This record gives sequence, structure tokens and C-alpha cells, in this order.
Amino acid sequence: MNNQPGMSINRFEEEYEGQAPWDVGKPQKYFVDTFADSLPQSPVLDIGCGTGDLSIFVAQLGCQVLGVDFSPKAIDLAQQKMPELSNLSFKVHDVFNLKDLGEQFATVLDCCFFHMLDDKSRKNYVSILHDILEPKGRLYMLNLSVDLPIPNVPRGVKEDDITNAFGEGWSIISLGSQNVDLTFVKQGLPGTYACIEKNVK
Repeated sequence: MNNQPGMSINRFEEEYEGQAPWDVGKPQKYFVDTFADSLPQSPVLDIGCGTGDLSIFVAQLGCQVLGVDFSPKAIDLAQQKMPELSNLSFKVHDVFNLKDLGEQFATVLDCCFFHMLDDKSRKNYVSILHDILEPKGRLYMLNLSVDLPIPNVPRGVKEDDITNAFGEGWSIISLGSQNVDLTFVKQGLPGTYACIEKNVK
């Protein structure tokens, strides 16, 4: 269970009653640029999918995609904008119970999820990902790298946070900086991206 302040289901349900600051109406540029060069392998799991823009984008590339979020309101909004694609589905689901899906994935997408977690939850999250990813499956991440000077907001994710979290059992394929688009900052805010591969035992 994640105990990071401000990251409750009630907070997210309230955010989705209006326009959530991370709900920019399009996939983040990191994912667009990355998948222009090489398509992710199916099946794809989009963690914390929100209103579904990234899931929809990847499904339109031809991948089999499942988007999950613990917010019923977010999933309802995602299903409302969902195009008629047989390779795309959305589900209200707790990321810390991903084993309950009974499925392994070749690709996991994390757009601004890891930065919401406290230290204990980050460790648990990495273990869960290792269980549900196929051997040589890949995780693509983009998270804010800055701590904002207001309460109850995400924790900045630095490159060291990624390398420390994904040690044994993982290989970091790429790691660097790219802005995260947000509704309240025209130019976005600094972020950290990573592509991480599960090692073959």
C-alpha cells in the first residue's frame, strides 16, 4: 500500500471531476518519439493510464493494450473517448494487485506513476513489475524529476532513483531527461525517462 501524502483515491477522483493537471489530452512526447523508432512488443500494460491518451496512442500503433487505473472516474473518462479498437481495453484495477490479472506482459508503460510512490511502495512496485513482465520484457517510464514547493504532490524522480530501484534482475537500456507536459505550465516541467529490460534468468 502506498502511503505517500496526497496520493489517495479520493484526491484523484476529485481531480478528474475537473481537468487534472497531468491530463493534457495527448501522449507525452517521450513515448511518441520512442515508439516512432521502435514499436513496443505486445501485450502492453499501461499503468495508471488515467483518461487513456497513451493507451489509445499505442493501440492505434497496432499493439494489444490494457490500461489500468485505480480511479473509476478516470477509467470512465477513458472508455468515453475510447475508439472502436478490438486491441484496446480499460480496467479499474489496483497496480499493487497486478498478479490478479493472471497475465504477463511484454511491455509496461509508466507515465507519471513511479513518482507518486513512497520508498516502500517503490520497492514493492519493482518486484511486482518483475513478476508480471515476460523475460526481456521492457518498462518505459517518464516521471517528474523535480519536487514542487506545494504539499501533497509527486516526488521528483532522479536518474539515481531509477538505478537504485532497478538493480539485480534488470538492465537499464536508456536513461535521461525530458520535459513532462502539464496543463498549468506551458513549457512543462523537467522529467526523467527510462527504458528498463527484465533480465533472462
